[in-house]
Amino acid sequence: MSGPRAIVFDVDGTLYDAGPLRWRMAIRLVRGYAGHPWRLWRAARVLSAWRRALEELRRSEAAWRIPGDQYRRAAELCGVGEDQVRALVGQWFEEAPLELLGGAARPGLRELLTAAQAKGISLAVLSDYPAQAKLEALGLAEFFSAVTSAGDADVQAYKPDPRGLLATLARLGVAPERAIYVGDRAEVDGECARRAGVRFVEAPADFGRLSGLL
Repeated sequence: MSGPRAIVFDVDGTLYDAGPLRWRMAIRLVRGYAGHPWRLWRAARVLSAWRRALEELRRSEAAWRIPGDQYRRAAELCGVGEDQVRALVGQWFEEAPLELLGGAARPGLRELLTAAQAKGISLAVLSDYPAQAKLEALGLAEFFSAVTSAGDADVQAYKPDPRGLLATLARLGVAPERAIYVGDRAEVDGECARRAGVRFVEAPADFGRLSGLL
């Protein structure tokens, strides 16, 4: 078989190294609530519950409203109102990280995307969270023809459910067997690819290593 017609990428932990970003965000969180330990504790508790809620819903086979049920479950886990969860998630998960993403793209990524485009390979993103703002902050938005998240109306499923990946390929008009999904979590991204009939490639620290895929 000839090379891929499409490459779909996860975002967090794939297009950039999430570890350093988490440390920098933790420092910002502490500084943001300096002198207010109760507020810091509450914010950290809510953000932890938000992550736990995603993993709970990810493992469940029930139908969910995304992202509404993640907010609801996080509120239940930490005993606060959904409005508080939405406000803190919006501030610390959606807005604050954008300032830190400039220049954070993994080495060799832009070169790989440029080479793929030159060969006529369609590029897309699939993430559990909305990704457009992150792609813009990374300076990579112009490369991607489709940007899909779990909360899209035609998806409504977290990975490893394959609906998001299949919806992305449908938007590109590419069959699963002619696509590659690149992600950082084999148990989530890799399993999603397996269920969709798509080849999975684990994200390297340096994307220059993936030039042989093209």
